[in-house]
Amino acid sequence: MTVMIPLIRQIAAMGIMALCGYVMTKRGILDGEKGKALSVSALYIFAPFSIINAFQTERTGERVRSFLITLAVAVLIHILFIILSGVLSRTGRGLTRAERAAVMFNNAGNLIIPIVTGALGQEYVFYTVSYMLIQNSLYWTLGLHLIAPEEKITPRRIVRTPTIIAIAFGLGLFLANIRLPQTAGMAVSQMGACLGPLSMLAVGVMLAETDLRACFSDTHLYYVIFLRLIVLPVCAVLFLWGVGFFWRGAEAGTILMVSLLGSCGPGSATITQFAQLYDHPERGSLSSYTAISTIISAVTIPFIILLYQTVSFS
Repeated sequence: MTVMIPLIRQIAAMGIMALCGYVMTKRGILDGEKGKALSVSALYIFAPFSIINAFQTERTGERVRSFLITLAVAVLIHILFIILSGVLSRTGRGLTRAERAAVMFNNAGNLIIPIVTGALGQEYVFYTVSYMLIQNSLYWTLGLHLIAPEEKITPRRIVRTPTIIAIAFGLGLFLANIRLPQTAGMAVSQMGACLGPLSMLAVGVMLAETDLRACFSDTHLYYVIFLRLIVLPVCAVLFLWGVGFFWRGAEAGTILMVSLLGSCGPGSATITQFAQLYDHPERGSLSSYTAISTIISAVTIPFIILLYQTVSFS
């Protein structure tokens, strides 16, 4: 239960950051173009630095083993989510291809990394990387296929994404037990620390430019959000509870919680960006979904973590 108070405080702090972006947009200081610049900066500059900084830790046998376990867990969680979203797309209410992508993927990077840093500590960001590695690989394969099936998907496209490059570089340093020079290390650390504030300012801009009244009146939107923020994360809780029976390491519960945080975030901004880039007919509803799910996740993320702690320690 000790993590709940830091978690709630961190989410509240991020809410204040988003509020700043919201107010600045309403007052005309920021706008959609500047918000896009913030999002691009977070995605292409600050998130990669945050990942590299996470790998600037001592290599130990236990840490390598834990990383490999979280990598396997991330693969299995994504397989579970792919199956569940496929099943749900065939139910009575159904999901479009774009909505299936929206349910399957979430903001596991620019929102979850700051939450893990603030609630659990910088040393645990290391374990967010495995989830991001799998999700980013799927973004540029399955995710892109669901949004723009006519687009050609190539391995080169995947390996050239900023997150994958940062993971490869950071992992190489970690495995070689190489620390960056002090000045370079300070730059990487301080740039990575900007990820949370910058991301939340961008969220605030997005919220300010969204017709929230119209969004909140869309009942189907709630169904999609319910699947993303409640149904799939609860399934992840049950899966991780099962993993906990077999993995009894000293920090296993906390490390698995990092994997859970990676899986229970709000709608993915990357999927929305894909929709905007390829002029998808549902790009407006996807933007609304991302904005509203971000607001609601401030309540659902602590609930999911509390459920995980209750199940794991009962």
